[in-house]
Amino acid sequence: LSTETAKKINTVYENHEISRLFPGIKYCISAQPENGEKVKVYKRLVLCNLMAVDGAWKGKLPYLKVNFSKFAELKPKYCILINSYKVELIQFAYALFTRI
Repeated sequence: LSTETAKKINTVYENHEISRLFPGIKYCISAQPENGEKVKVYKRLVLCNLMAVDGAWKGKLPYLKVNFSKFAELKPKYCILINSYKVELIQFAYALFTRI
């Protein structure tokens, strides 16, 4: 799999229709991209399941041929699924609604 394809899949996970940023410095983690520098990145909450995300990006980028298992494997560590962290989901919703 080319690095260009992996970067496009990474941008799919960072799309604001698919995931949202967690508010606050508490949800900031260190990530290490290809160049080797450590970068602070906010966690993102993926708003739907991976099958729906896979179907959404295949509709927009049909020329990329990547199966579902590889797509799920390329999910960045800072993208959190709704089912995996329900406590963080509740904190995320609370932080959103207290700002309004």
